Amino acid sequence: MEEFGLEPITRKMPINIANSEEREILVLRGPLEKVQAAEEFLYKEMKAWVENQ
Repeated sequence: MEEFGLEPITRKMPINIANSEEREILVLRGPLEKVQAAEEFLYKEMKAWVENQ
């Protein structure tokens, strides 16, 4: 978040999994290009983590 200058916000959203009506989710707010850069970074990091397990 700090690296990309994004603001973390939590909110409750309806989720239809595991018998849960609502779950709290993390939302990152900021300029679209920074959000997209953070999304790409997080995807690459998670993929690398999964491949190394």
